[in-house]
Amino acid sequence: MQKYESRALLITTGVCAVHCRYCFRRSYPYRAGSITQTGLQQARTYLISRPEINELILSGGDPLVLDESKLARITDALLLPQIKRLRLHTRTPIVIPNRIDAGFLRWLAALPVKTVMVLHSNHAHEWRDQDLQVAMRELQRLGVVLLNQAVLLAGVNDSAAAQIALSEALFDAGVAPYYLNQLDRVAGSAFRPPARTRTGSGTDGGRALCPNRSTSGDTRAHESGAGGGGRRAARAPRALDPVRAGARRGVVGVVRG
Repeated sequence: MQKYESRALLITTGVCAVHCRYCFRRSYPYRAGSITQTGLQQARTYLISRPEINELILSGGDPLVLDESKLARITDALLLPQIKRLRLHTRTPIVIPNRIDAGFLRWLAALPVKTVMVLHSNHAHEWRDQDLQVAMRELQRLGVVLLNQAVLLAGVNDSAAAQIALSEALFDAGVAPYYLNQLDRVAGSAFRPPARTRTGSGTDGGRALCPNRSTSGDTRAHESGAGGGGRRAARAPRALDPVRAGARRGVVGVVRG
């Protein structure tokens, strides 16, 4: 899958370690989603034909449900000389921190390219797990760049306090806030915040969803176009006063999609 000139995304598997109730892939055909040897060869051929691609993204499902032998099979085939960065999109360490074990760390350490891990954490409470803190330190020791994508959830984290607390917890763990995603509409899910929160009409939650500056940059503000048209810039709501909110380094923005 390629939306940007220099990046390609590979669906490694349709399986996740946890099934999020708000996921837009809740009816995903899991068995059909796993990469096959034929698919792997096709992906390699595609990369060779596109020398401008220098970043490979492993997604799913969740690539970290695969064991190291399967991950190595993928990277051995696809980390061509043109690839400078490998990006892993995963929620697995948040729910199963012990997945960052010795075998996984050996696989990471042997990779010949810079590695970025984009985590999926939605609430500061997830970072109370000491095993998760240890896992992040191990990844940092190997030089892995750690980013986080959160999903804006009604009644869970759609407030200034929740978003500031999440940003603080992420920074404390050495993880940079990266995206805050606005949910696609999913039949049967009640997690999508109301329009006035999404558009920043002046409610507490809306004021929180802005790109406040920090020493580490700001969270990206985008939304997904209908029909798979890719992400586009979202209208930024009114700025949150970080002093009045009690934030020293909170970073919040909104992504819809």
